[in-house]
Amino acid sequence: MSSFSDPASPRRAGQGSYFFLSYAHSPPGVQTPGQPYASVDPWVHTFFRDLVEAVEHRAIPRVGIRPGFIDHEVDPGSDWNATLTEALGAAEVFVPLYSPSYFKNPWPMKEHAAFRQRLAASSSGESGDRIIPVLWIPFPPWDSPLEVQPAMALGEDVPEYQENGLRALCMLSYYRDQYRQLVDRLADRIVAAVRDSALTPTSDLVLERIPAPDASPKFVASVLAPTWSSPSAALRPGVYGAASRAWRPFAGDQVLPAAEYVASTAERLGLLPTRIADFAASEDLFHAYPTVLLIDPLTMETDDGEEALLSVAKALPPWVRPLVVVDEAAPDSTRADRLAAEAVDMLLRAGVANPARVSQLQEFVDIMPNLVTEARRQFLKHGPVSAPGGDPGVRFRLTDPENPPTTSAGTTNDE
Repeated sequence: MSSFSDPASPRRAGQGSYFFLSYAHSPPGVQTPGQPYASVDPWVHTFFRDLVEAVEHRAIPRVGIRPGFIDHEVDPGSDWNATLTEALGAAEVFVPLYSPSYFKNPWPMKEHAAFRQRLAASSSGESGDRIIPVLWIPFPPWDSPLEVQPAMALGEDVPEYQENGLRALCMLSYYRDQYRQLVDRLADRIVAAVRDSALTPTSDLVLERIPAPDASPKFVASVLAPTWSSPSAALRPGVYGAASRAWRPFAGDQVLPAAEYVASTAERLGLLPTRIADFAASEDLFHAYPTVLLIDPLTMETDDGEEALLSVAKALPPWVRPLVVVDEAAPDSTRADRLAAEAVDMLLRAGVANPARVSQLQEFVDIMPNLVTEARRQFLKHGPVSAPGGDPGVRFRLTDPENPPTTSAGTTNDE
């Protein structure tokens, strides 16, 4: 067996992979007690592990390359977009899990477009053997896009796959033999593609968010936090910026502001574009769009901070989900904990249902898919009758002049 590094270990900068697994994140369902919230189908994890193991058995270990990459490997405090862009630029084969959600979610379509952009720019011109799609969840017969045909070809001699998709085969022990046959076949194709010729890595891909000032957002990430110039608060250096949205509560482990992680989560769930805004500029947004509101309890020690928080508590629509954030490892954590308890109590007394609170970076990352989903759910239930933001049923095409796949999608970051 090949001596690859543990696929569950944190990915090192500059490390390539035999394959990049692309899939559609989905809104989390009911949380299992004691388990983190997640927007990733657990059967995607199972399939990824099985495919990694199959590739390891077939591949010759190479320095600087691991068997596979999936985005749940990304360190929670890193710049997710930069890490995914780097991984796409260093992967040898792209494996998309096709499902109805895949073609309706702009995020995996951005990944697909970015990898095809890389292939188009490749001097060797590899294409067909570098993108190996999998039918993950079948499409209704009346709504099956042409792009699905290459995925069907993977198991053209396996009728159970053609009818049910690989997810069902992964889930049900009855189909274990067919599942193993297809995983092994996919691993063979991945390893063969890499054995024949290596794909030149590139750092020129673009998968980052860019401002879309003219687009109505589908989601808002708002921040109520002091700024470095706030006169009344004793603030840690490196945590605050000139605007509230620059707040990094876990500064030692967090590359980007906290609101960027909210926006990334919303985007992976298909809510593009997302707008990031200071609380002071969010009042109109609160009434028009689902929102996660990040609250720094130290705001209560700034001038008018407690009054601002009280106004939040009294006026929040049900689709604005507040999250009070402290860093338990910070030197001032005792003071922050006390203020956080007061902030949560104030929200409860004002009638805000289930205000959330986290004190660790991993807790922050784990809870975010649920908060985003709950905000969206409450907005659809209680929000304006005419929801802005375009057609929620649009399906993107891999090659469509009317809806061309793009490698950059909009987050509006209010200046």
